[in-house]
Amino acid sequence: MQKKTIRTGSLFFLMAMVWASGLFSVSAGEPPVQLRPDQIQQAASETQLQTADFGTPDATANIAAKAGFVDVIGVKLGMPLKAALDALKAHNPNLMMETVTLPPYEALPGVVMTPWLASKKNTNIPSSEEKETVGVLVTMAPSEPFVWGMWREVLYEKEDSRPTTDTIVTGLRKKYGQESLNEGMRLTWLYDAQGQQVMKPKANEVMSKCMSMWTVGMAVTTQLQPGYINRQIVGSYFNSSYGKDPFSGLCQSYAVVQAEYLAQSSLGKTSPPLVVNVAVRATNRQLEVSGVTASHTLLMREATKLADKRKGDAEKHAVPKF
Repeated sequence: MQKKTIRTGSLFFLMAMVWASGLFSVSAGEPPVQLRPDQIQQAASETQLQTADFGTPDATANIAAKAGFVDVIGVKLGMPLKAALDALKAHNPNLMMETVTLPPYEALPGVVMTPWLASKKNTNIPSSEEKETVGVLVTMAPSEPFVWGMWREVLYEKEDSRPTTDTIVTGLRKKYGQESLNEGMRLTWLYDAQGQQVMKPKANEVMSKCMSMWTVGMAVTTQLQPGYINRQIVGSYFNSSYGKDPFSGLCQSYAVVQAEYLAQSSLGKTSPPLVVNVAVRATNRQLEVSGVTASHTLLMREATKLADKRKGDAEKHAVPKF
C-alpha cells in the first residue's frame, strides 16, 4: 500500500504540472493489461537483478543522486522530474511538454506509469532562428520520477543561420571532452558508473554488445513506442532473452552521450558543409535498469498475489454434481 501511495502522490504531482506548467497528457486509453500465467511464471527463472543496491526505489534514488556528471542544456541525468522541467522552462519558455503514460495494469489499480515526456516538435527558440525538440525519459513506479535519459534536436531551417560541422564538433568537445568513438557524423562519449570516461577499445566492445539493449533513448526518439516500455515492465529489462542477462551486468553499468548531425553543401556556393540539424542524446543505463527492475518486480509481485487470490477463490466453489 505504501508504494501505491507514493506513486499516487507522483500522479497528483504530474497532474498539478499539467495545469500549472503547460503540460499535456497523452495516454493510449487502452483497457488494463492482464498478465498471462506464463508471464508470471517466467519471473521465477529470470536473472535476478534486484539487490539492496539495485532495482528498488531507494537504490534507484541513490543511483540518481550520483548520475549528474552528464547534462544536456542544464538538465542533469538523475534530476527529479520537477527540477528537470523547471530547467527546461528556464532554457526555453516556449516548450510545451506532453506526458506519455502506459496502459494501466490490472494488478496495479491506481498506479500510473509515465515513461517519458516530450515537447512539441520544432518549438521556436527565443531570440533565435533555430527550432528544437526535447524530451526526458524518467523512472516509474514504485520509484520517484528521476531523469535517466534526455534528448534534444536542433533544426537550422534558414541556410544563413547554419553552423559549420567544425563549429558543432568543437562545441560538443568543449562540453563533453574528446569523444570515445568517432563515426563521422556520429560522436559517442561513454562513461562508467563512477563518471570516468571509457575510451577505445573498451568503448567499442561495450557499444557492440549493448546497442541492441539500448534501443530506448538511442534510436530515433520520434519512434518511441509505449509498447516497448511495456515489454520491459512485463518481461523484465531483458525481455528479448526471456529475462536472462546475456552480458552479466555489462549493459547496466554505463552512461552514454551520443551526438549526430546532418550536414549539406550549399548549392552554387563554395563553402564548407553546413549543419541542418543536430541531435544530442544522453542516457544513464544503470539508472534506467534499476528503475525498470523496481517496476517489473512490483508488477510481478502484485500480479502473483492477484493470481493466487483468484485461484483460492475458485477452489472455494462448490463441486458440481455429475
